[in-house]
Formats: sequence, C-alpha cells, structure tokens
Amino acid sequence: MSYFYFFLILLSGLLHAIWNTLLKFSGKNTTVLWLSTTLACIVISPFVIPHILKQDIMLLLKWSFFSGVIHCFYYFSLTYSYSKYSMSVIYPISRGCGVLIASSCGVLFFNDVLTPMGIVGMLTILIGIGLFSVLNSKSGATVIEMVFGIVVGICISGYLLFDFVSINYVEKVSFVFCLYFIMNVLILPYFLVFKRKELVDAIKTKKVISLVIGVCALVSYILILYVLDVIEIGYVVSLRETSIVFAALLTCFVLKERFSLLKWVAICCIASGAFAIKLS
Repeated sequence: MSYFYFFLILLSGLLHAIWNTLLKFSGKNTTVLWLSTTLACIVISPFVIPHILKQDIMLLLKWSFFSGVIHCFYYFSLTYSYSKYSMSVIYPISRGCGVLIASSCGVLFFNDVLTPMGIVGMLTILIGIGLFSVLNSKSGATVIEMVFGIVVGICISGYLLFDFVSINYVEKVSFVFCLYFIMNVLILPYFLVFKRKELVDAIKTKKVISLVIGVCALVSYILILYVLDVIEIGYVVSLRETSIVFAALLTCFVLKERFSLLKWVAICCIASGAFAIKLS
C-alpha cells in the first residue's frame, strides 16, 4: 500500500474519531447528528448539486435511497447507544464487528486477495479491539453494552458493503451527499413528532459543534469511498480502525472516561496491526 492511500485512510480514521467524540461530548440529544449532516449538506450543496444535474439522477437516487435507509438504522443505533452507554465500549466493539464482517465478505464475495502480512495486521487489530472493549477488568462492558455495540457494528458493515458496490455505478461525492440528504429526510418526521424539543434545542444551542461534526463525517466517508476504488476492502476497513487509537486518546483526555493498562496495551496492538498492513 502506498503512503498516499495509507495516510488518506489514517486521516479518515482521525476525522471519524473526532466527530464521534464531539457527538458524545455534545450530550444525550439524539438530533445533533441529524443537524450535523444537514448543515454539512447545505454547506457543500452549491458545489455538488450542479455536478449531480449532469448525471443519471434516477440511478443516483436509487442507490442513494437504499444506502440512506441502511444509514437510518446506523443513525438510530449509534445515537441511542451513545446516549446510554460509554463510548469507550460502544466505539471499539462496533468498529471491530464492522471490520470482521466487511473484511470476511470482501474475501468471500469481492475476490479480495490478502497477503500473509496483511492478514496478520488485520488479526492484530481485531485482537486489540477485543482487548480494548471486553477485557478491561476495572470497567468491563456489560452484556447490554456489548449487544448494542454489535448492533451498531452490523449496521456499519451493512452500509460499507452496500456503498462499496454503489460506487461502481455512481460518482462518490454526489452519492454521499444524496444518501445523507435522503437519510435526513426520512428521519425528520420522527423527530418532528417525538423529538421536537431536542431538535429545537440542537438548532438553538449546538449549531457550531454540529457543523464541525457534519463536515468531519462527510469528508471522512468520502475519503474511504475514494480509497475503496483501489485498495481491498479488508485492508481499508481494518486500517481505518486505527480510529480507535485516536478515539481512545480523545475519550481519555476530552471525555475523561477511565482507561485501564490493558486498554493501553490494546492500543499498541491496533497500532502494530496498522503498521503490518502498511508493510503488506
């Protein structure tokens, strides 16, 4: 893997860790992520919409709609989990499940060819994720936390695999813009009926942090879809899980969540796995 793609994936992981940490930091308001992606879409719309109009709009909307539906499940599972449970548990479990499922499907269905060093790197990252999320003796995950982490991970693998196929038929930036737009349109009626107070509060008090979250989320995902054009999906999703290292540091120093020695050992496993993938 070239340094260019290696650092693009790391940048995507960093941005992913930043927006997740900011989302958790923003509190238990489950509408913040909706406002975030809405604001980001508004900001980039003058640049994207003229490009969309030059494409096969019906084809773009078809792929974007189904991806948007999958992202809706991801949205609700993620925001609910963050509103109830520790990010230091939900994040690594969900990302680890996403890696395992997406990487396995990449080999089984998309003819990914992985080198021995690459496989070692992926396994090392998964070991680190397992240590990070489950084996912390001081603040180990409860069963319900682990279940929600797995649910979020299933949603992650679902949209990754679907979007991996989608970008063979539609342009990436337009696709991401449309899928987020569709997701937000689908979610809005629920918020207007059941979460109106939270939505009004988010619009009044959390516009700045929401905009930062939205921009980080959109750019992070666009970068991943760009790299998926040229690098095996197993390598991409595994290496992107170095975001767990970034999230660990942010969770510890920004959110002030407790970390045991074992979790720091797990961070070293993830970093070593990333280095192995780079060498593969």
